[in-house]
Parts: sequence; C-alpha cells; structure tokens
Amino acid sequence: MLETAALLAYRRITGRGPRPQALLPTLASGLLLILALRAAIADLRWEFIALPLTLALVTHLLDIAQRWRGQ
Repeated sequence: MLETAALLAYRRITGRGPRPQALLPTLASGLLLILALRAAIADLRWEFIALPLTLALVTHLLDIAQRWRGQ
C-alpha cells in the first residue's frame, strides 16, 4: 500500500508514472495472496485457501496482459 501511495503521489506531482487504473490488478492480486495466507494461518478448509489463490492468478494474468499490450 505504501508503494501504491508513493506511485500515486509521484503521478500527481509530476504527471508521469503508471495510471491509477493500471495499479488495480497488482493491488488485487496482492490482497488476494494476503487473504490466502491468512486463511492458511487460520487453518481454514482448503477451499478458503484455493479460491483467493485462483483469483490472485487471474488478476495477475490480467496485469501481465495489460503490460504486454503496453497499456
């Protein structure tokens, strides 16, 4: 979150840097990985670990696709 705040501040000050919309898939995949870790630490059923991991994969692939297209 600190890195995102720094990138947004940099863009606001200089007008350069990634668009805020471009940061969403990265933030989403990170959040989902943290949720999966929390579920694992809490010793929840495997479904509660697998779902956020799968969704993190999807958002990560979306992020890669955006970067590949140069957006």
